[in-house]
Formats: sequence, structure tokens, C-alpha cells
Amino acid sequence: MEVGIAGAGIAGLMTALTLCAAGRQWTTDVRCHLIERSPTPGEAGAGIQISPNGCAVFDRLGLLGSLIEISSAPSAIRIVTADNQRCHVSVPLGQVAEERYGYPYLTVNRQQLHGLLMSQVDSLGECATMQFDAEINEVRDEPDRAWLAMTNGQKRSFDLVVGADGIHSCVRDVVGKPDTPRFTGHVAWRGIVSPDSIPECSLIRETVTSWMASGGHAVTYPLGDGRINLVVVEASQDWQHESWTVRGDAQTLLKRVDRWHTELRELVASMTEVYRWALFNRPVPAQWHGDRVVLVGDSCHAMLPYAAQGAVMAAEDAMVLAQVLTTTVQSGSPRQKPFVSALADYQRQRFDRVRRVQTLAHRHGRLFHLKPLASGIARLGMRMLNLGYPSYFQKRNDWLMGYRVPEPPM
Repeated sequence: MEVGIAGAGIAGLMTALTLCAAGRQWTTDVRCHLIERSPTPGEAGAGIQISPNGCAVFDRLGLLGSLIEISSAPSAIRIVTADNQRCHVSVPLGQVAEERYGYPYLTVNRQQLHGLLMSQVDSLGECATMQFDAEINEVRDEPDRAWLAMTNGQKRSFDLVVGADGIHSCVRDVVGKPDTPRFTGHVAWRGIVSPDSIPECSLIRETVTSWMASGGHAVTYPLGDGRINLVVVEASQDWQHESWTVRGDAQTLLKRVDRWHTELRELVASMTEVYRWALFNRPVPAQWHGDRVVLVGDSCHAMLPYAAQGAVMAAEDAMVLAQVLTTTVQSGSPRQKPFVSALADYQRQRFDRVRRVQTLAHRHGRLFHLKPLASGIARLGMRMLNLGYPSYFQKRNDWLMGYRVPEPPM
């Protein structure tokens, strides 16, 4: 089975790894070819969170140990007020999460995670090849083959094309009804803070902390190398650049947080590089596949960062897709009917879950950007729940973090 994968980011690499692993398990000859428009390997962004449901996928691939080596395992998720750091909710992670879900909750530098996945794909040999500086400008979906045409004039056909090319996916345009990403009105700033800028006793060294403020919020968490990832999100209509590699002005960001807690202001002041990008949204489509084309990750169901599940949902997608393909199409050049059946099965297994996660992210986004009065009421409600029913916030995450991609029948 020849598979063309548009995109060599986290979603594309996870798709190649899961397809090749499933192919070996089910003695199906799978060969993946990743096509990436960037001239060199890499991943934008600073930090990423991998919850236990994501760690389960890495474990199935034999990569959990390597992931843990480059990650931090925060002790808790905290929600605090941005101006005085008063804590409203604290959800234990660390050993508590590992005992509850069977896997840890990890935070890691995106570039290091991407490097880990790249090295694993490189080790697959002929099972997976990568082509960089190759932009796709046409996708054709036919009953027996899918075709990709590139701006360099190259054209290739595959048994299957997987769109793992992000929220502005060109592959998505051939699946279902065309639509375009919509600007959310939220703009994010991000940067990395050196450990030298963080007090030794600070809880942000070991927790995922969400800082709530009127009209915006921030998130801090440790990376595996001792540094802290910092993201500040604000309501704004004057910036609609979606790229993660556009520099922002650190002094402008410092003015945005001038009324926030001293510790957070000092973190912002210490950053030497600040990036700014607009947050866009795209609804989960009714159709995820054609005859020979299918979508995974943000190309299908773009996730706002407020639930920290974008990469994890892509990993789950990849595992489910690999299983349904290799168990339905056992060998040789697959016939059309069972192939389409496998793609439909993939969508059926994933649709309700990713839509629920996307809804959760939207809900968190609204909570973090309430007006002052509503925000005060929400924080009071969270404190009362946290005090009167300490396990509430942990239990409400069980459906998300406790999920496991079902094992295929042997």
C-alpha cells in the first residue's frame, strides 16, 4: 500500500509511524512518502502538552521511554488569578495521574518532540521516505488512485493520500464541502523563559498554570530542558497573521500584562524572543474522506489550544487510521470497496470524540476570556467546587485522559 502524506509535522510523522508499525504487525506492505513544503525539517512553536491518552499512543509505538527522557512531568494543573496568583483550582498530576490513567502527563519542547519523531521515521528505511521543499498545488481523488501535483512540476500517484497539512490544508479542499478558517478574535504571544529568571520556590517550575485575567489569559509550564513555556492570549482584532514564526514586540507584550502578578511580568520581561500569531478556527467537517483521500489532525479538526489536545488528537487519529486500514486491507493493491469502508470506519470511530474535544477547547476559551464580573463569579464557583468536591475537576477529565485507542482484534 503506497501512502502519500501531505505534511511532515507531528501529525504527518505520527501517521507514518503508526501506518508502518501496523503494516508490520499485520504483514501488510506499507510504504509512506511524506511531502513537506518547508525547505528543512522542523516544527514551529515552543511547548506542547501530552496527556495520558497521548502517551498511550507513544507507548504502543515503543516511544514512551524516549518521550519521557525529553519531557517534564508537572505535578498539577492550576488555575490562578493573573493579578494576584490566587489559586482557584488545582488538579493533581504527576504520580496521581499515572496511577489514575496508567500513563503520565508530560510537557515537552515541540522541536525536541519533532526531532524524536523524525529520527524514528528515518530509522524505518524504505518503509518511509521524506521530501522537503515540495509544495502541493493540486490533489485529485479517483476511485482507484489519488494524485498529488507539486509546484516543482512533479506528479505522483498513491493508493491513499493523507492530509496532515494543518488548518490551511489543501488536501481538505477535495474532501466534502469547501470552507475556510475563521479568525477567532484571539491573538497569542509565546516565548521561552530561562530557568535563571524563575525563583527556585516558584510553583510554575513544576505545574501547568493558567493565569486568568479580564479579556485574556496566560499559560506557563515546564519544558524537559528546565525552561518554561509561556503563552499569553488576548482578545484583539488588529492582528490576523496565522504564522507561528512572526516576531512580536516584547515591550508591547509587557504593556499588555502590566497589571498582572509580578512573577508573570518578570517572566515576560526576561524573554529575548517573542512570537505572535492569530488563532483561527475551522469546524469539524461532515466528511473526512473521499475514495482515496483522508484527513488527520488539524487539517480535519483544528483544535484551539485551550484544551491542549491538538497534537494528541492527531496521534489518536493516526493510530485509528492505521488500524482500520491494515486490518481491512491485508495485502496487495486494495480494492475500492473495502478501502472506502476502512476510511468510513476511521471517521465513525473518531468523529464524536474530536467534536467533543473541540467543544471543550471552545468552552475553555470562553471561560478564560470572560468580562470582569462574570470572571469573578466563575472563579468563585471553581473555588467552591474545588473545596467542597476536590475530585470534581479530576473526574471531569476522565473521559479525555483515560481514553485508549481500541486494540484491533487479533
